[in-house]
Amino acid sequence: MTSETLPSYDAVPYRGSAHVGCDPDRLATVAALRGVTAPPPDRCRVLELGCAEGANLIPLALTLPNSRFVGVDLSRRQVEDGVKDVERLGLSNIELRHASILDVGPDWGPFDYILCHGVYSWVPPPVQDKVLDLCVTNLAPNGVAYISYNAEPGWKLTSALRDTLRYHCRPFAEPRDKIRAARELIDFLASTFEIDDGAYGTLLKEDLLPLREAPDPYVLHEYLDDHNEALPFHVFAERAVAKGLRYLGDASLATMVPTNFHPQVAEGLGRLARDPIHLEQLMDVVRNRPFRTTLLVRGEQRPIADGFTTAAIPGMYASTTLAPLSEQPDLKSNEPEQFQAPDGFILETDEPPLKTALAYLCSVEPSAVPVGELWGVVCDYLGAAPADGVAGLAQNLLRGALVKVIDLHVTPPRFTRQVSPRPLASPWARLQALRGPRVTTLRHNSAELQPIFRAILVRLDGRHDRAAVLDELLRDVERGALSVAPPPGSDAPPDPRRLLDGALDVALQRLAGHALLLA
Repeated sequence: MTSETLPSYDAVPYRGSAHVGCDPDRLATVAALRGVTAPPPDRCRVLELGCAEGANLIPLALTLPNSRFVGVDLSRRQVEDGVKDVERLGLSNIELRHASILDVGPDWGPFDYILCHGVYSWVPPPVQDKVLDLCVTNLAPNGVAYISYNAEPGWKLTSALRDTLRYHCRPFAEPRDKIRAARELIDFLASTFEIDDGAYGTLLKEDLLPLREAPDPYVLHEYLDDHNEALPFHVFAERAVAKGLRYLGDASLATMVPTNFHPQVAEGLGRLARDPIHLEQLMDVVRNRPFRTTLLVRGEQRPIADGFTTAAIPGMYASTTLAPLSEQPDLKSNEPEQFQAPDGFILETDEPPLKTALAYLCSVEPSAVPVGELWGVVCDYLGAAPADGVAGLAQNLLRGALVKVIDLHVTPPRFTRQVSPRPLASPWARLQALRGPRVTTLRHNSAELQPIFRAILVRLDGRHDRAAVLDELLRDVERGALSVAPPPGSDAPPDPRRLLDGALDVALQRLAGHALLLA
C-alpha cells in the first residue's frame, strides 16, 4: 500500500450508485457508432478505479455473468461493505480490492473496459496521471476507458462556492464538524439571497438550494475535501493525447452534436470550430456544462469515424421511452404523428416507416428489439420494403439516439417485461429495496420506489407466487410494517386484502416497466 489515506471516506462513506454511462454495453455501442469494434460486453474484463462499495460494479457483475469485474478503492470501510454484499449475492465473477490506484500495475492484467467515475477531479495530480497511464498499460488494444470529471465553465461558479465553504470550515478537523459548519453557512447564504439576490445571487442559488437538501457525504466530498479540480474539456483531451490516448466520444451521445442547439447556434458553432475537440469545447461553453463523461481508446486504435456511422446499427437492438400521443396513431399515411418522452420532449414525424418503427417500440417498451426484427415489422405492416431500405431505418434510429429518445444496444436486453407465475427480480435491487427507496434497474440506471413496490420487490425471489406475495403483504399490514389506504373519496371501510389485491397486479407491471424482472 502507498502512504495515501482516505480518512474522510472511512468516516463518512460516499454511497455509490449505478451510472448508465459505465455499462459496457453503452461503451461498446458508442464505439460502434464511431466505427470502432469494442470487446463484446457479455464476455469481457472490467476494471473500476475508485469502486467505493461496488454499487456501480455489482449490478454489472450480476447481469453479465460471463464477464469478470475487478474494483479497487482506498477506503477500507467501503470495500469491506461491498465484499459483504458480493458474498450475500453469491457472485463469483467480481473482486473488490482495498488498494490505491497507484498500486495497480501490469500484473493486474489487461482489461477490456476501464471505468473511473467520480474520481479524476477528486484526487491529486499523481493519481490523475496514474489513471491515464492505466488506460494505456492495462487497457486491451481495442478496449474503451470511461473517465468522468468536473468540467469548466459549468463548475466555475461552484468552485467559488467550494473555496468559500472550505475557508469557512478551516478551523475544524473532524469531518462531521466540517459538515455542520458548512451547512450553517449554506443556510445563511441561501436565506440572504432570498432577501436580496441580484444577478450573482440568482446564479449562486442554483447551487445553494439543492445543496441544502444534499446528503452529508456529497457536501463533504464535493465541497470540503482537499482535492476537486474542474478543468476544460480541451485540457483533459490534451492530457490524454500526451499519454498516447485518443478521444472516442462521450457516454451521452446527445452532447456530441451541435444539431441539438437552435439552428442559428449550430451554424455558428460549425463555422467557428477548428476541429472536433474545439467544437465540443465551444458546446460546453454554450451549455455551461459542469460535468463530463469522456471515453478514450489507445492511440493505435484503428481510425475513428468522422461523426457517426450507421454501419453497425442493423445488428444492434433498439428501445425507446416514447409514447404515442394519439390513441390510434395513423401510421400508413403522411399525416404527422407525435410521440412524447417522459421529460416532455415531443418527436413529430410524417414518415410511415419511422412512425411504424416507433409505434412498435412503444408497444414493447422497455424491451429492446433487434433492429433486423424491427425492419421486418415495418416491412410487414406497410406491405413493402421502404425505398431507402434498412439503411434509412438505421439513420432514423441514430437521429433518435442523438436526441435521447432511442436507446441503441450491442447486447440483447437483460430483463423481461413479462410477469411470470413466480416472478424473479434482480437480487441486487431486492437487497437495495431492504435499505431504501432507490434501486438499480437491469438497464443500469436508478428508480425510486414507493413503499408498496419495495415490499413486493423484496419478495420476488422466483419462489413466491402471487398468492404467497399477497399473504406476506397482508401480514406486513397486520403488524404495522406496511400501510394501505382506500382511494380518495371512498366511504367504504378499508379492506386491506382487497386493496392489496388490486395494487399487486399494478405494482408487478410497474416493476416490469422499470426493468427490474429477470427473464
